[in-house]
Amino acid sequence: MLHGYSFSEINTVLDKYGFEIEDHETPQMIQKHYFEDREDGITAFENIHFMLAYREGFQ
Repeated sequence: MLHGYSFSEINTVLDKYGFEIEDHETPQMIQKHYFEDREDGITAFENIHFMLAYREGFQ
């Protein structure tokens, strides 16, 4: 990952096009949900966030 965007940068762009963030998972939340019980040492990336955005009437 060569570049990353801050949460506020993503939110600004999505807002500009009428989208709202419905769900946002931080790296810590991703670690807990998907990697917590792994025994192989694989962990979530510290700079990756999961976001779900929607726009009313968008198809």
